[in-house]
Amino acid sequence: MAVSEYMSFPISIITFIIKYGVNLFIKIASIVFFILEGHSVHAQKGTLIEFGWDYPDVSQLSTNLPSMQKTPFDGIVFSLQRKITDAFDTSLLKPAYFEPDKINHLKWGKYKSNFMWLWGFATSGGSWFDDRAWQNICINMINLSKALASPGIKGVLFDPEYYYEDQLFNPWTYNKKQYPTQSFTELQAEVKKRGSQFIVALQTHKPNLTFLSIWITSLVAVEKKTMPLEETRHALLLSFIEGILEAKHSGVKVIDGNEFAYYYSNPSQFLETKNILKKCLVDLMQTDKAKSEALKVGIAQPLYYDGLLGISPSFNRGFSNAAKWKWVEENTKFAMAATDDITWFYSERVNWWKGAVNDTLFDILANNKKAQATNLPIKSNITIADKLQARTLNVNMGEGYYYLYDTAKPMKTGNLAFNYRFNKSVKELSIKFINQLPDSVSIFLNNTLFATVIPNTLLTSISLDDFKKGKLVVLAKYAGGTEASAIEIYK
Repeated sequence: MAVSEYMSFPISIITFIIKYGVNLFIKIASIVFFILEGHSVHAQKGTLIEFGWDYPDVSQLSTNLPSMQKTPFDGIVFSLQRKITDAFDTSLLKPAYFEPDKINHLKWGKYKSNFMWLWGFATSGGSWFDDRAWQNICINMINLSKALASPGIKGVLFDPEYYYEDQLFNPWTYNKKQYPTQSFTELQAEVKKRGSQFIVALQTHKPNLTFLSIWITSLVAVEKKTMPLEETRHALLLSFIEGILEAKHSGVKVIDGNEFAYYYSNPSQFLETKNILKKCLVDLMQTDKAKSEALKVGIAQPLYYDGLLGISPSFNRGFSNAAKWKWVEENTKFAMAATDDITWFYSERVNWWKGAVNDTLFDILANNKKAQATNLPIKSNITIADKLQARTLNVNMGEGYYYLYDTAKPMKTGNLAFNYRFNKSVKELSIKFINQLPDSVSIFLNNTLFATVIPNTLLTSISLDDFKKGKLVVLAKYAGGTEASAIEIYK
């Protein structure tokens, strides 16, 4: 299923309510949530974290944290004892394995958003019906919670993608070979119970834990279009997440890492993700409480260095080097614009801690991070100036540019598509399109869809109600899949 097709269906609160038939309380909660968030005046924080094959363990952090301060990151994903911990390991690990004393003595510096890498599987499977195994799993998670209690750690990065060869031990799939005597419904109930036990243990010493799962609903949503839920690769992950949502402390934050975005190639795919994933999660939860909590789940966005630059031949799409770097730059800009907070940079062949980093990559990340943090005008060393900046005048003006990879078409990436003028005193946004009228224009305020209009003239005006500061994104869609956009932050 093409990513563009996955991201194409419309977002509408009314359609959402009618189609999904959530009870009155959830309907009202949904409306209030989207309205309040859509009119929020707070800009997103723009946290950038590093996650990859160069992950350090606690001992390496003790040695290298001072030199790591030079990177553009706000946090890092790390391991214990140079081994990624299997969440469902049924062996009882010694408390010392989790290195709480070493972690408490780490000098994190500017790194304020750090996560321990936790694989969401084990060589023995999920052991869903084994009470003794789950007693050990929960003890391990309680001991891990003690280590996570360090103020320098936000929580865990939970990676549920199954990497072992024997698919019989994939905890998230269901078939009769795996479970000859249990129905899918019976298994869902058991997995949900274990999800509740898991988060209760993990939050024991960390009541403000952040649980960042790099997959939750996106893959299921795509596969569900062609197969029953129980045949999807992450069918049981939904039940596990439901258990987590029902049993977690109010201070525990659950985030969908949206790994599906690795190969996004249009601004709309990033910008529309939040509403789509949240709607999917609410729909796929079975209880009222889980649906209510699903509305609070955050959305993060990834950047996949190896895939975008075609480092491996299997990733290469035939783009020129300039086009590849443009893809990295544009995806960085839109991932950071569309996240609720966290953008995670994933790589397999970059080592930030040994200086093996391309200068262009460093500049792209640093420039976009600076734009998010300081809201100052920035320039890239390979493209036109970004328009992500703070404005102080009452009437602000900016430009929007095309984003298209097919350079044989006339509307090329980087060409001017429209000018815009935002008059804060009358709360009106005016857009003047250059020659080409788009099919539609969507306005996002602080990462939430505010309005979609269909312009009939090259000059279009849109009322932004009480919007005065925060993040404004203008997205124009044209025939043939071309898009143009502008991003601006108002202080």
